[in-house]
Amino acid sequence: MVQTIDSNQNVKYFLDEHTGQVTISGQLATFRDIAFLSYALIQRGEAERVLPVLRLMNSDQFKGKLALTDAALRIWAFGEYLKVTEDQDFKLEIEGIIEDTTLLLDSNWQKPQPHWLQHGNEGIYLSHLAMYFSAVQANIQNGVGERGVRLLKAIRELVFASFIKEGRVISELGDTAIHGDILTAAIPFGMLGIEDRILIEALYKLEETLVSKGVRFKAGDTFYGGCERSDLTCLLAWYYAKKGDTVRAKELLTHVESLRKENAKLYEVEASTAKEPLLLAYWCEHAGEPPVSTWGGVLLELAQAALISSDVRSESLDSVTLVHQPTGYDDPYVILPYERFPRHPEAGDSVLVRLLTQPFQASQVVTVQAAVNGIPAAEAVTAVMKVTDGGEKVWEAQLGPYLTGDEVSYAFALQSGSKSLSSATYSFQVRAWTALERVHELCEKTDGFVVELGYGAEATRTAQLSFRSDESGAIKLTFAADGERLQGAPAQRAALA
Repeated sequence: MVQTIDSNQNVKYFLDEHTGQVTISGQLATFRDIAFLSYALIQRGEAERVLPVLRLMNSDQFKGKLALTDAALRIWAFGEYLKVTEDQDFKLEIEGIIEDTTLLLDSNWQKPQPHWLQHGNEGIYLSHLAMYFSAVQANIQNGVGERGVRLLKAIRELVFASFIKEGRVISELGDTAIHGDILTAAIPFGMLGIEDRILIEALYKLEETLVSKGVRFKAGDTFYGGCERSDLTCLLAWYYAKKGDTVRAKELLTHVESLRKENAKLYEVEASTAKEPLLLAYWCEHAGEPPVSTWGGVLLELAQAALISSDVRSESLDSVTLVHQPTGYDDPYVILPYERFPRHPEAGDSVLVRLLTQPFQASQVVTVQAAVNGIPAAEAVTAVMKVTDGGEKVWEAQLGPYLTGDEVSYAFALQSGSKSLSSATYSFQVRAWTALERVHELCEKTDGFVVELGYGAEATRTAQLSFRSDESGAIKLTFAADGERLQGAPAQRAALA
């Protein structure tokens, strides 16, 4: 019998390679726990030690037995390992699993599934979508193929079409509630950014409705009477540590550590915080005392490691992140605090460019160096600190106005003491409205037709108006300026003016 053991302040795991079982802190680990244990080892810089755990996840004992979320977590862990190691031998081992799981996700991601954290609930959840998204994205180079790329696009489209209510992202399709696991959409699954406005608005609601010293799963939770959960509290602390809010992260982690010290272990729920004592008594009678949270121990380590990293970053610019997304998500209803405004400037517009620094420090100095048609401006523009309506602190600078057709580029520079940091260079072309003067060409398609319209003095300057029908018979109208040449049989040639 070959056994592996690892000791760490929070995570003590034991892998019995003969029986194929993993225990964490003396408790039998679930598949979810094993996946996050793998991720923690990778984050700890011990990728070489995670391979036996990954191979266990790929063993025949799990073949055909995994829930959809567990199948996603498996290839997510595989992808995170390959990002760090580029282990070609292991990549060949899992090639079939990546392809099969991508097909499985593609076929089932829009179907209600049992919630990955709480039994008895089924639905289409944001945390599940984020998990599927991350599983595919982590394996873009490992065989998900075109199917995987299309799946990533489809998931994001559903999120922005159906999971945003009142300016914030929600946890479940068909409901407006916020659940305690909503932050997994950013940490660790990365479908949303930690500073995304829709997520921050959800965080405000989370703090208002589900957080005291710890975090509850949801407002209507009845599991053991609806208690605060140490695992979700660690998850929130992990998010704040990554965001750079070390004070809030430490506050939450101190609470979890006090619970562990008091009980000599972490329970999945803190019974003393039950909202409904009758339901707590029922669960204790029928299921015994609350289960130990093996996942909570892994999350505690991840949160503490992120907090240490955040403390180190605050002393240096080496890990400071400059965040600027000029056109946001290109969604007219979702505006990020670190966009350009307007997103597509027109002649005569003053242009506001906003930057988010992570972590933020009031002592930072941010400037913007712009260039017009390749000629740098004589002086950089100093950005000023602004507080958004949501309480976010960003740096804002005003550029312009500019003339039609100007090619404008700009970059941010951060100065903190004697150290400096520069952003990527962003650019835009100044637009202006112009009249479409003539029909240049009409082309037939199998599902409709496209009109090519000319404007300006040059015959090559065209715009396209497309009329296409789908299977339901609905007509889709799209417009594109200076698009590619039409493909199709010319139906009619218009006289050129």
